[in-house]
Amino acid sequence: MDSITVKVSDIFEVINQIHSDGMDKVILSFIEADDDLPAAISLVASKDNDKVEIDYEEIESC
Repeated sequence: MDSITVKVSDIFEVINQIHSDGMDKVILSFIEADDDLPAAISLVASKDNDKVEIDYEEIESC
C-alpha cells in the first residue's frame, strides 16, 4: 500500500493530541485492509529525550 485516504478532522484530532502531549516525533505505519477492517494508519509517538513510545488511536480510511 502506497497511500490511504483519511478525513482531515480525524488526522487533525490525533496529531493535535500528540502535540498536546509534548511529543517530538511520530512513526506513521500503514495497516492493510482485510475482510473485517478497513485500511488504517498507525501512529506511535515519542519525545526526543525519551525512549518510551506511545501508541495512539489508529486512523481508519474513509
